[in-house]
Amino acid sequence: MKLKTKINMPLTLSVGLVAITIICGLFLLFFGILETIDYNKTIKNYKKVDGYLLDYILESEDKYDSVRKKHTSATYKLIYNYSVNGQEYKVSTDYSTGILPEIGSRKEIFYNPNNPEEAIIVGPNRHNIMLFIGAMFAGIPLLLGASIFFSTKEKKKKNSIDIAGIVSGLILIAFSYGMMYMAAGEYTIHGIWEFYVTSFAFPLLILPILTFAGAFLCVKSIFFPERKKISRKKKNR
Repeated sequence: MKLKTKINMPLTLSVGLVAITIICGLFLLFFGILETIDYNKTIKNYKKVDGYLLDYILESEDKYDSVRKKHTSATYKLIYNYSVNGQEYKVSTDYSTGILPEIGSRKEIFYNPNNPEEAIIVGPNRHNIMLFIGAMFAGIPLLLGASIFFSTKEKKKKNSIDIAGIVSGLILIAFSYGMMYMAAGEYTIHGIWEFYVTSFAFPLLILPILTFAGAFLCVKSIFFPERKKISRKKKNR
């Protein structure tokens, strides 16, 4: 007799999508690491100078996307000027952005002392974006899966911490802080604050809110993991 096995299609599709997401994330991480190595080799003998935002180049216009049924924002490449031995040069970002910093905003520039026209803007570049997206794609499903697995084991303990809540909070913090770095081009709190002061746009307010929400979730999951369960028991009584 042949045994018929039932396939749980929703579960199979979910697992398949998660696996594809992780694989895509690993590919992005791999190529991001390769580009980072190449980037570090390139700037090894470069010198650093301050550059200032000079202008924008329109990459794509604001338009209505009929497929996704929503408006897409205009994106720009940022042009910075810098001076070497009294000579002015220009360099543009290798990525497009919908967030426009204030004209005159400062950025550090790496330039080739033998050929000052060859320059790279310090901050979020293509390899950083690939690493960030790859880490999100590969890391989030793995971390959530691990947290759910360990949290099921911890449920039997009375005063155990909420591992899933902690991991979710850390993911929120990492994601929002990474996005603030991408927007500001600075990873320090002071640098991000300066960017917000000079180039604030209302959508940017979402990112620090997500950071605080993640921190709150972590604190709550560590110190008050059983609060909701206790309140539910009381209601049932």
